[in-house]
Amino acid sequence: MKKGFSLSETVLVMVIAGVIAILYAAGIKLYNPTQKGFDVKSKKILENIDQTITLILANHAPNFTLTYLNDSQGSFSVNDEGATTRLAGLFKENLHIVDMEIEPKYNSYYSSPIKDYNGSSTGVVLNSAYDNFMMSTNGVIYGFRLYSTCNSEENLANPPLVRGKYKVYNICGSVFYDVNAYKGPNKLGSDQYIIPIDTNGTEYKKS
Repeated sequence: MKKGFSLSETVLVMVIAGVIAILYAAGIKLYNPTQKGFDVKSKKILENIDQTITLILANHAPNFTLTYLNDSQGSFSVNDEGATTRLAGLFKENLHIVDMEIEPKYNSYYSSPIKDYNGSSTGVVLNSAYDNFMMSTNGVIYGFRLYSTCNSEENLANPPLVRGKYKVYNICGSVFYDVNAYKGPNKLGSDQYIIPIDTNGTEYKKS
């Protein structure tokens, strides 16, 4: 004759199941991205950006400067129409990029003001400052910006491990990137970074 579970056995099973659920949830939390994880990934991406610009300069600029470049369409300079698009195209040749269409559900991401590390708005809307957004195969969003001259200033530069915005001078433009795509916290110096580029490559040391 079969017997059912006793009350104590049922309670014990429920307790064990509860403990397993708690451990599982803790494990998920443990593997969620942390600031340390963002910092490690952001530094690696910065190295990739620096290497990419080095390759672009070596392969496409006879004078090794970002003021004047050559691509498959011929020569161009930073003040030419469509220069940002063409620079983004050169990046795409050297990074593991997947074509990206901005889905309507993510419009708010691009149309929102950029936030500083403390969460306050910089007053600069992301897609008004940057364009030619693309995403890499490891889920990093890139955006590009070129000025009409390489003597420009920018006060949003916030490279890895530097908390808070600061101003840089004599740059041609900058590269925006978000290490975890659309996921939060979406703040400069946390999961988002802006890397200034001058005529010779990246400029990411605090002025």
